[in-house]
Amino acid sequence: MKRSSKRLLNIAVLISVISILAYILGWSSLLTVKELKISGTQSVSDINNALTRNDLSLVAGMRLARVDLRGIKSTLSNLDWLQDYAVDRNWISGKIEITVSEKIGVAKTQAENGVTLYFDEKGELFKPISKIQLAKAPKLALVDAVPGSSADLLGVAQLLKAFPEDLAYLLGNLTGISVGKSGYINMRTQIDGRGVQINWGKAESIDKKSRVLIALLELPENKAARNFDLSIPDSPIVS
Repeated sequence: MKRSSKRLLNIAVLISVISILAYILGWSSLLTVKELKISGTQSVSDINNALTRNDLSLVAGMRLARVDLRGIKSTLSNLDWLQDYAVDRNWISGKIEITVSEKIGVAKTQAENGVTLYFDEKGELFKPISKIQLAKAPKLALVDAVPGSSADLLGVAQLLKAFPEDLAYLLGNLTGISVGKSGYINMRTQIDGRGVQINWGKAESIDKKSRVLIALLELPENKAARNFDLSIPDSPIVS
């Protein structure tokens, strides 16, 4: 009998503790948002607007337990102009911190509806939103493709995605990319201050073509070359 009473008492205490914790987490003013911080971008308002559209507005004084971290992360993942993001909730300080990094455009193109889109270094298309991204528009090389040709844009994206680190400087000096009717990709860039045109052919065997280009650039006789045709990597043409 005593054992049964003790067991009931333990259960009652446990229920009371759970109830108190639930109250503190969900209703008490002890655990509320005391500080909000969004870093890594100047376009804080764009992030806040996106959260508001999804009923995820963050305001000081709201209950920490009611901050929907999963919903916030889902919202951020749909902002294609962001490269990375992280969301942190600190139960002790009451701080909610969102840290983001923006995508960097390496080239631009125009969508079928006339909207300017950027390619990032991974070949992914995104619409520039932040002031920093928009300010780079005049400096970015234009991808000249058949209007509305998703296949051409996909080819450029695949090339950029497979671009090796050893040749990253070519993207930094990029002046233009064009896609011919055959789907061949021509890149205009600079090497040591001289204008160079590289015909990559179709967006395939990029790794092999890159190795061939690196080898060609190392040859003394190609130091003044301005045209590299890699469309057939086993038989490259340099002039």
